[in-house]
Amino acid sequence: MKKTRKKLTKGIGATFYALAAAVLVFYFRLSLDPMWTVLPPGRVVLLLAACLLMYVGGRLIAGTLPERHRLIPYKANLAIWFGLYLLLVATLTLFDNYFGRDSLTMADWDRQMFRHYMRNSFNLIPFATVADLFIEWMNGRIGARMFFYNIFGNIAALMPTALFLPLLFPKQRESKTFVLTVTGMVLFIEAAQFATLSGSFDIDDLILNVGGAWLAFVLLRNRRVWGIVTALFLPEQARQA
Repeated sequence: MKKTRKKLTKGIGATFYALAAAVLVFYFRLSLDPMWTVLPPGRVVLLLAACLLMYVGGRLIAGTLPERHRLIPYKANLAIWFGLYLLLVATLTLFDNYFGRDSLTMADWDRQMFRHYMRNSFNLIPFATVADLFIEWMNGRIGARMFFYNIFGNIAALMPTALFLPLLFPKQRESKTFVLTVTGMVLFIEAAQFATLSGSFDIDDLILNVGGAWLAFVLLRNRRVWGIVTALFLPEQARQA
C-alpha cells in the first residue's frame, strides 16, 4: 500500500513537471514566433506559472525520496528557475523587439548612424538619465508606462538575484559578496548592450539595478523572513537547521 501511494505521488509530481514543460514550450514558441508579440508582464506570468507547477511537482516527488535525497528536487528547481530568469533578463536587455532591440537592424546602419549611437549611448553622470526621463515625462514627451518601465523596471530587474544567489550559493549570503556579484552581472549586461548596439552603457542602470537587488537582499536576509524563504524553497534544509 505504501509503495503504491509513493508511485501515485511520483506520477502526480511528474505530471506537474510535464505541465510545466508544456507551458515553457508554449512560452518559447510565442517568443520565437514573429507573428506574436508577448509583453514583458505576459512573459513573466508564463514563466511564473511554469515555476509554480515545477514547485508543486518537486514537493510531491521530494516526499517520496529517502531523507538524504529530498533536497535534490528543490535545488534542481532553483537551478532551472535561475537559468530561466537569466534567459529572460538576456532576452529583455539584448534582443527584445518590444524595447526596439533588434540586432538585425544593425546591418542597415551607416557610419553616421553608428557615430550618433556612440555619442549618445554612454553615460557616466549619476542620475542624469533619470532626470532626463522625469523631465520628458512631465513635459508629456513620453508616457507614464515608459517612464515607470525605465525607472521601476530597472529597480526590480535584478531583485530576484537576492533570492536565487543566496539559496544556491551559501557564500552569496554575505552582503559584500552579493553586491560585488550583482555589480559584475550589471556591468556585463551594460557592456553587452553597448557592444551589440542594443542599448546604452548607463551608470543610472547600474545604480538602479544594484540598488534594487541590495534592497531585496536586505529584506530577505531578515532572520524571520529568511526562515520563511528557506522553509518554502529548501524545506529539508530548514528542518535540519
